[in-house]
Amino acid sequence: MWSERGATSTAAPPLPGAELMWASRKFDGSPHRRTTVRYLGTDDAGWWLLLEQGTAVESLSGCTPHPCDMITLLASDGPWHISWLDGFDPAIYVDVAVDTVVDVGGITSTDLDIDVVCSADGTVQIVDSDEFADNMIPMGYPSDLVAAVPLIADDIAAKLISHYPPFTELAPDRWRGRAAR
Repeated sequence: MWSERGATSTAAPPLPGAELMWASRKFDGSPHRRTTVRYLGTDDAGWWLLLEQGTAVESLSGCTPHPCDMITLLASDGPWHISWLDGFDPAIYVDVAVDTVVDVGGITSTDLDIDVVCSADGTVQIVDSDEFADNMIPMGYPSDLVAAVPLIADDIAAKLISHYPPFTELAPDRWRGRAAR
């Protein structure tokens, strides 16, 4: 079972500045990515996080240091996470993800393969559609999810192109000061 709702919390949010383990999995429950992030705070848009440059990111391909500081919004109103990558290209990266839960014990989410990226020059692309197609049967995606995810990616791309909040390069600015503390 999956839901198009955004991130939810099972308890009171963590305290700003708290370090949280973020464990992302694939739809079949297999591990996808795992890292430590710093919780920055919550607003109407969702939960804001910082992944600092050099932080270890574990995945099936190994453990690598993250190449840049990255502020991420776990959206409260949709099945996606948007990340702003400081001084990196792509500058904005949006993961289509469901079942995101934030609590004092950490963050869990389910990655759905398709992503939307905005390059430093403003070019917007939907990427990894082939991975989504390849994983439909092995991951056991239900037919309603198969139908919905490409439409969700199209909607995200349109919002990035039109700079619809919070899909703008300025959205994380107020959180950068909190990240510097």
